[in-house]
Amino acid sequence: MSEKNTNTAKKKAAAPQYPGRELIRAAKGVNRDLLAALLEPEKRYTEAQVNALVEQALNKEVDTDARR
Repeated sequence: MSEKNTNTAKKKAAAPQYPGRELIRAAKGVNRDLLAALLEPEKRYTEAQVNALVEQALNKEVDTDARR
């Protein structure tokens, strides 16, 4: 395969990235609030990055010790 074909294949394989602002705007309900807390509006994210951030936030252990 030529170098030109290799570069074209790499570009097609790259996952699309979207600005955090657009992802937040497209979300509904509680998801919008969660994305607003997790994403930076001007930074670009792939779907896999957003899913990983959401998964990490939802699996974060909650401290149930009520003592302050």
